[in-house]
Amino acid sequence: KAIKSYIELKQVHIVGFSELNGWNQNMFHEFFKDSYPYSVFLKTKTGYHLGAISKYPIHLLEATNQYPMHHGFIFFKSMDVKFVLTHLNPHSSENRFLEVQHILKVTDPYRSAESKQDSQLCFIGDFNTLASADTYSEHQLTKIFEDARTKKKFFTRTKNGYEVDYRPYELLIQSDMVDTGLPNDWTVPTPANEDIMHATRLRLDMIFCRKA
Repeated sequence: KAIKSYIELKQVHIVGFSELNGWNQNMFHEFFKDSYPYSVFLKTKTGYHLGAISKYPIHLLEATNQYPMHHGFIFFKSMDVKFVLTHLNPHSSENRFLEVQHILKVTDPYRSAESKQDSQLCFIGDFNTLASADTYSEHQLTKIFEDARTKKKFFTRTKNGYEVDYRPYELLIQSDMVDTGLPNDWTVPTPANEDIMHATRLRLDMIFCRKA
């Protein structure tokens, strides 16, 4: 109820959720319907379900929880804006790169020069990816590198050793998607969710919009 009150207080029109653990489609719709009568929900294989609510009609374009997506994505349109809501792989930057490639392939017709006269396109969600636009201290990177799980999550092995794998983020930027966030405006850890995968202050939750 606190989350619902917070969303209503902010008077936002559309909200995406990437960790609807323990929810189902009917529960999700019923909980928000008095303020947000339109919703879409994706049951994932991992239990980290995805969902979006809107004050305006939602047109579902595509949704999948199949490979190469670890959790999945929902591609929908509302308020004349097309959104891809996703939650990328939490374990491997290599797999996140494949996921980004797939999302870009699905949305390619909407990123063309011709489609820019059409509705806006935004990617939103938990990208689990470090951004080359952000700056991390040696201490922060060492802390990430020293744990095998976060090392695999954020680093890649090259002929010169290990380095931070920014490729998922950079592929989005190279594909005419604009990172709307502020550098180092960290999104984890939070008081409600602190774990080793959030070893230091990181900006993992992002919004990208198609370049005009």
